[in-house]
Amino acid sequence: MSVARPPDPGSSRRSLLLLAAAWPLAREASAQGTAIRAHAAKARLDRARTRLDAVQAAHRAWRDLRDAAAQGRQSVSSTQDWSTRHASALDALLKANAAATEAFALLQSRLVANGQAQVQAKEALPAWHATVTRLALAGPADLRGATEATDASLARRRTADRQFHAACAAAREADARWRGRVFEARMQADSARQTLERLTGSAAGVLRQDGDVRSRLEAVLLAHGKTLAERHVAVPVPRVSLPAAPALALLRPLVVDAPAGPPRPGPRPGVELSDLSTQRERMADEWAQVRDAALYLQLAAEPAARSSAERAALAARAPALEADLQVLARRMDETAQAARSWWSAGPAAEAAWLVRRKAELAPRLAPALVQAGQDFATVQQAAEQVLPSLAEAEAAAQREWQAAHAAVHGSAPATAQRAAPSHSSNATASISPGGSAAAPRISAHAYQEFDVFDREDPDYAAYTYVLLRSEGDLADPKVQRRWENLLTVVRTQIPASQVTDRALRAQLHLFCLPMRAAAAGTPARYHGALGHQLKVNACAGILTNVALKQRLTGSAGPFLLTLPARMTASNSRTAVLFADLAPHAEDAVADLAYAYMTGLLKDFPRDQALWRPPVVQRVALTLVQVASAAGSLVQTVLPAAQAR
Repeated sequence: MSVARPPDPGSSRRSLLLLAAAWPLAREASAQGTAIRAHAAKARLDRARTRLDAVQAAHRAWRDLRDAAAQGRQSVSSTQDWSTRHASALDALLKANAAATEAFALLQSRLVANGQAQVQAKEALPAWHATVTRLALAGPADLRGATEATDASLARRRTADRQFHAACAAAREADARWRGRVFEARMQADSARQTLERLTGSAAGVLRQDGDVRSRLEAVLLAHGKTLAERHVAVPVPRVSLPAAPALALLRPLVVDAPAGPPRPGPRPGVELSDLSTQRERMADEWAQVRDAALYLQLAAEPAARSSAERAALAARAPALEADLQVLARRMDETAQAARSWWSAGPAAEAAWLVRRKAELAPRLAPALVQAGQDFATVQQAAEQVLPSLAEAEAAAQREWQAAHAAVHGSAPATAQRAAPSHSSNATASISPGGSAAAPRISAHAYQEFDVFDREDPDYAAYTYVLLRSEGDLADPKVQRRWENLLTVVRTQIPASQVTDRALRAQLHLFCLPMRAAAAGTPARYHGALGHQLKVNACAGILTNVALKQRLTGSAGPFLLTLPARMTASNSRTAVLFADLAPHAEDAVADLAYAYMTGLLKDFPRDQALWRPPVVQRVALTLVQVASAAGSLVQTVLPAAQAR
């Protein structure tokens, strides 16, 4: 049986001493472990954030590329539609020109007949006068024969007169028909030229979009490959490439660098042939009247003293009328020749140019649109194939980042803090005036002038109200010039009166111009009262950005206020893009307007934002301002130096 040994006091003391010595080391080791774990967690959070940013960027790039390709396909369809419209307009023009040519040939033949009928009527008068004189001098034996001769010659004269008057009426009717055919031909020519301009503009847009999609595809593929190499995603880079596009290169000179067409034909010759025919008829009747009156005075038993003055007046009037009739005949020939020359050099030449333009454009346009459509379809299909996998990768990266955030900060972040907006692959732009609107997809621009509040046409993708601080500011030459330069650009867009298809409106952005209705032949003017009415509605219920409101009174404008819906359908949650063109040079306004429109085609704000020109354009404008300031300084310094 063993007996327990009492503890050694020395051993316990040594253990305590060892524990006391080891405690700082253990505490330090624990602190180091905690720091290492915190550092690892922070590193994990940084990696998760980097990965999430990379995946979101790739997802967004492919989504934007898909949308650009879809817009390109819409542009191809729109261009094909413009091609069909132009072909129809050109066919209508050729038919109208053929009808006008036929009407002019009829007019010429009737003018010739009119002249011949006048000669016949003129020749019938002396014969009748001769028989009347014979009848007046006839004795009993010759009375019957003289009467029969007079009756026959009178019948011939009346027949000639009726034929002359009928020929005058027929000439006037033919002139009216020709003028009507010319008016119809000019209307069809305007339609053909406008549809050609829309066609070439739309085709040029397709070329730009195709080049943009090609360059963006290359950039997206490179960025995706880099993201894959850095192991941020496991989604393989899709095998997609676009072939060379010679058809697009062949089309470019015809729609981008094409020379301007012939100028629009001027108005028809001012004198109407129908007016000249009426003058001929009236003068011929007066000539016959004078000759008949002179014959009457000659045969009447009137004292010579009483009739001598009348005889002298009639004797002088008849040759004058005959000379006037000859002058009028030459004038009618010259007018007809001028009308023929105008038609050949103007409308007929314009139609021939349009036919040649179509013959040049048609064989290059069709294959180019097919090539562009295939490019857009290929890119859109590739994007739609990779987007679901990227969406899953983004969701996984989001979960990883949330977990890493919780490990570092003790709680998960708000989901919306790092989440990117989701887009369905088949999403279309929708406008919700009651809240923030999805960005409208805009393919082109139109304009409408109106003089009553809330009369803008509905169903457009977006609306831009073109405003000034006041109508009185137009007295400032600089403001007037900015305004005119802006109107010039806006009025080159599609007139709203030509956009009747609601589906087409949904792809267009509408410039709304408050203008006073003007009388025919006078230009419309800015409607100051309506402009103020629009601004008070914008300030009272839409604009929440105080700085934007202040610009409406602190600057002269022009202003561009863009909304995704009509002003009466918008509120304080509606996205707004606001541009103030006053700070920029007058001659730069046109380029700024084009840049503004181009920006709307690419993107639309999701809040209330002040538009700024692209960086390159801002640099150019700054250089122009510096150069202008330097020029003013030189002009100021040199005269002062010369004065010394």
